[in-house]
Parts: sequence; C-alpha cells; structure tokens
Amino acid sequence: MIRKAVVLLLILAAGMEQEHLKQAAFPGNEGNLSEEEGRKGNGPTREETVLYTSPIDFEVLKSINPDIVGWIQIPGTAIDYPICWRAGDNEYYMKHSAEGERRAFGAIMLDGANSSAAEEHLVVLYGHHMFKDIVRYTDADFLNDHKSLSLFFPDRQERYSVIGTIVCSAKNFEPSQMVEKKLLFKEWCRNSWKGLPEEEIQKKMLALVTCSYGSRDERTICFAMIEK
Repeated sequence: MIRKAVVLLLILAAGMEQEHLKQAAFPGNEGNLSEEEGRKGNGPTREETVLYTSPIDFEVLKSINPDIVGWIQIPGTAIDYPICWRAGDNEYYMKHSAEGERRAFGAIMLDGANSSAAEEHLVVLYGHHMFKDIVRYTDADFLNDHKSLSLFFPDRQERYSVIGTIVCSAKNFEPSQMVEKKLLFKEWCRNSWKGLPEEEIQKKMLALVTCSYGSRDERTICFAMIEK
C-alpha cells in the first residue's frame, strides 16, 4: 500500500514538472498532436521540396537542457515527454529530470549506446514512472487499440507500430546489451517472429523499457516497428 502511494506521488510530481516543458515544446499547441497534424511534419512528398519543420520547438528545449534530443508521444496514454541522451551513459537520467534536476522519477532516456540522432536498427528508450503505461501493452486489447506512436527529432518524425512485449527478470536484464548485442530483441524474435520474412525483421525497431509494477524484479519491454 505504501509503495503504491509513493509511486502515485512520483507520477504526479513527474507530470507537474513536465507540463511546462510541453508548453515550451509546443508553442500555441498543448502537445498531443492529432494524427493529421502529426503527418504534416513527416517531410516532403515527391512533389514537394519544402524542408521538414518539426512541430516541436527543439531550440527552446535545448536552451533548457542540451541533452534533450527528441520527443515521444503515444496517443491515448500519458506518454508525451522529451527524450534525453548522454553518450555511453545509462545512469544519469534514471535519477535526473529532463531539466537536469536530481529527481527520483528521472526522465525518458535514449540508450547511451545509441547515437543522439537514434539512427541505429534498434533504438532503446528507458523510463521509470513516466513509462507506466508501457506495462498495459501486455494486454492484447490495449495493444490493438494503441498501436501507433511517434518519435520527433529536430530533422524528422518517425512513426512506429507496436508489435508486442516481453517481461523478463531484472537479474537477466543488462541495459548495456540492449543496443550493442540486441540480446533481448533476438530472444523475442526467436520466440515471436518465427516464419516472418527477413525484410520485416530488418526494419528499424524501437524498444520501450520500464519496470513491471507487479514485481520489483521484472522489466517490461515493448517492441515497435517503424512504419514505411
């Protein structure tokens, strides 16, 4: 009971602290872009020559914290947050907010083995309580109703479709191996992707990682595939 109360307080604190970052990121638009608005930021078609313009003001965000490299939105959930990154560092933003302040709830963090532009085949994001909705993807109905998510960067928007989750023991979970060795991703492919064409497996993938709130000793990892 006490643990649940602490978690709730952390979630509320995280939400309050992130709210003014949303206001800074979306001038004149309080975040949660509609699907149509989001597609406007997808860049030029074959007939267009206009450059991509992000709906998010990264210049303002970087003036607050230069480590902010992106933004994640999942419609129908509370996930609508900046993404922070430090090269080779998977610890700092576990205990610091997106503004760089020491906070127990941390921030959404891009794996330090990824590049700041997140251009690798497997992109990994970690989050504490701000990623609590990720656990809900273990429910098939929730997954089917909330498949779409978007990552925003200064030069592009990427759309992903959630394809499934795994729950693993924290003892077997090593963040440094997520990107460099893809161990958990490969294990999930062996169990869930048998018989799928190789070209599907080669598409860019996103892994969203958080604690499994029913147990202190488990991690929930949600996998999504980029939409072309």
